[in-house]
Amino acid sequence: MSEVDGDPEGPLIQEGAPFVTALAPSAFARWRPAFGRPTALGALVSVSLFVFIGIELAVLVTVLPTTVEQWWTASSTGDFGNFYNDAKNLDINGLYSPGLSLLMYPLTWLSMVNAYRVYVALGGVALLAVAYLAQRDITLPEARIAMALGIVSIPQMHWALRLGHFTTMLTLVALGGFLLLRKHPILAGLCFALLVLKPQYAVIPALYLLWTRNGRALAAMTAGALVIEVAGFAAVGFSAIGPYLGSFFDLAADARDNLLPYQQSWQYAWQGFLISAGVEPHPLVAIDLSLLSLGVVVVAWARGTKTAALTAAALGMLIVTPYANFYDWGLLVVAAVLLLRTDVPWKAAIPVLLASLYVGLLVSQAATPFPAVDVVLGVIGPGGSVELLPANYVATTNGIYWITPLALGVVGLLAFGGRKPGPSEDTSAVAEAPLGEESPERGNLGALAWIGLAVVIVPAAYFTSA
Repeated sequence: MSEVDGDPEGPLIQEGAPFVTALAPSAFARWRPAFGRPTALGALVSVSLFVFIGIELAVLVTVLPTTVEQWWTASSTGDFGNFYNDAKNLDINGLYSPGLSLLMYPLTWLSMVNAYRVYVALGGVALLAVAYLAQRDITLPEARIAMALGIVSIPQMHWALRLGHFTTMLTLVALGGFLLLRKHPILAGLCFALLVLKPQYAVIPALYLLWTRNGRALAAMTAGALVIEVAGFAAVGFSAIGPYLGSFFDLAADARDNLLPYQQSWQYAWQGFLISAGVEPHPLVAIDLSLLSLGVVVVAWARGTKTAALTAAALGMLIVTPYANFYDWGLLVVAAVLLLRTDVPWKAAIPVLLASLYVGLLVSQAATPFPAVDVVLGVIGPGGSVELLPANYVATTNGIYWITPLALGVVGLLAFGGRKPGPSEDTSAVAEAPLGEESPERGNLGALAWIGLAVVIVPAAYFTSA
């Protein structure tokens, strides 16, 4: 069973875990208890925390007023209108689980404007709950403030709220699942089951539970997911199962056939990264990068500590999926909270990594062409007729989406940065494996050969057919 190591009452959590901009000094205070004493270094940590609090406040006051104004006036409900209408008619909305329409059906008893206000308010409560869970055991008051401000100031979270997406709710259940996995695997599995509402983010947690043979959590996740899916299809009609499953293969094959050009450039998945880098987002290349990411994640599971494997799973939710919009990357909060609890030999570098991820989020958001100002849906053809753009046309971005390779780089460090067993880890299964018998770790690493083979075959097929 995988777990987040450490006594809940011990120094591992008590010394704090502020998110991103406030991470560097607070993390040093946690890993170097002497820094928390009344010394020059301790004073420097406190001053640095207040400086980062100022930075976070600057970001927050930039994004929060617009979010609050849009919530109250409901001048634009974003994608919520689609969710609302599909729930009212009990239809499926794209790749979302049919259970989403069933869960949102009570909101249709209200007008769309009032339903939007209730929905976004619930999303805001979920965001505050995430901030609370992440900072509740921190002892330093300034670190607690920095932690909360860091989470609630992420621009991608605010865009998710404005557009009527439930990223904050997914973040809450994902974080709850990972934190509950050690002592309450059944509750953790039920939390993970809710991820099937946006199913691309349920795959990696399910694979992680399967890899670690966490039968109780996996059974709870499977049972919960089945209840959501069966209830959803019972509401919308079981005849929708075939088209619904087919839509996954259709979109994964080449999103250019399904997304408008400017929508393609909103992706932080590998397809969107290729667009931001000025490279043709060929589906085989994007799939290969996803397979490469999966391989690195699995290596982290096989070689890393339990806490490192847990963090790699949280990051894998974002870098392995072939479809992840910019507002979905608020889920990075889950990995950030877990990364602060990760047992690795290079703990001093973790604050730098987290600060880099936060900057990567800000820079990537600045590079995202949203709201779309110059939307081109077609071109003028012969005789003045309007012709749709070809499927291979892609929009450009305002810069490179650095957050995607940065996240992969962090997983790479977890996978190849060396193994340091924690005090609660049992390494006897590897160390005492009888001669002639394969240790569990050797078996795990042997399974990676198939992933490596796939990573080689996919680009080879692409370049030989070009």
